Amino acid sequence: MLFLRVFFFLSFIFFQFPLYAKVVCLGLECNQIPVEYLLLGNFANPLVDEVYTNEFLNSMGGAAVLQNINSSMSGGRKNPNTRLGLGYSASQSKVKPNDFYYENTELRELPNMGVAASPSFSGNFNLGHWLDKPALANWNLNLHFFPYEFGEANLPFVKVRNTDVNGRVSNFGAMLRYFPSETGFNFGFGIFHTHQDIGLKSYDRRPTQFRLDGVKRRWIGTNDLFYQSRITSFNVDSRYVLTKGAFTFNGGLGFVLNDGYTSVKARRNAFISMEDSPDDFTSNPSSLFLELDTKQRMKLFMPYALVGIQYSFEHLGFGLEYMVGDKLQSLNISTFLQF
Repeated sequence: MLFLRVFFFLSFIFFQFPLYAKVVCLGLECNQIPVEYLLLGNFANPLVDEVYTNEFLNSMGGAAVLQNINSSMSGGRKNPNTRLGLGYSASQSKVKPNDFYYENTELRELPNMGVAASPSFSGNFNLGHWLDKPALANWNLNLHFFPYEFGEANLPFVKVRNTDVNGRVSNFGAMLRYFPSETGFNFGFGIFHTHQDIGLKSYDRRPTQFRLDGVKRRWIGTNDLFYQSRITSFNVDSRYVLTKGAFTFNGGLGFVLNDGYTSVKARRNAFISMEDSPDDFTSNPSSLFLELDTKQRMKLFMPYALVGIQYSFEHLGFGLEYMVGDKLQSLNISTFLQF
């Protein structure tokens, strides 16, 4: 009967909410848990409707997109020949999720903001020089990419303990920039693809307290969280350039049209204590498995502003660029070789 009730409520959730939920409970203690409360009141709704809201998922995707654009290192100064660069960019959002049932597990220190960070390689080419067409001398093509695998040791901004972190970023982009003159306004047109997979896995070092239907229980188990994004972005911006000797200053405005999705999958495997004895896990051994998925389609218009500075010394140069959007910000530091 328990599995029939679970199936009924899973079917109800599937058709009523934009999520996939699977709950399996094994053991005598499962008979003491109201399935309605378990599915609708304590787990499914808080995770999707209160914790990983559409705003939070979009902010995570937006942070990754802004970082990808900033990683292009296109700057504001026209390049007459070829420029190769290495840089590091980071981005974060100011939108935070709410507390959820992982608060009472080892994953209570999960990332509380959308973040993105990685190194990148870029190449900037003057089309007039490369195609031997003087009519295209005012056009620069900028390409960048960064396939990047990371763990806890090289994942900035994310403070997690006793948690295995793994993931991969495979971002790339292309931008055409038109320079009517050496100084003054220039215009850029770009396409970018943001590809992220981030996984966190941990186990509880000790039982922790939680509530079921108002009754205090304890549980101990393993936790998994997986974040994924696939976003294609179309970018347009305008920058004003001012050159003073070896320094180039630029500032501007731009906007991005994004199309793609972000998703979060959470899993929890745990042993639960007896209702009458919160410290007793052995008299009526019972276990609980939860799997919850949510996926948010991302179709967003995202404006941003930027300021940057470059310093060039013969063939070597350094750059710093800061971008800011609605509840988003990104910083890029780069060095480049011109020849």
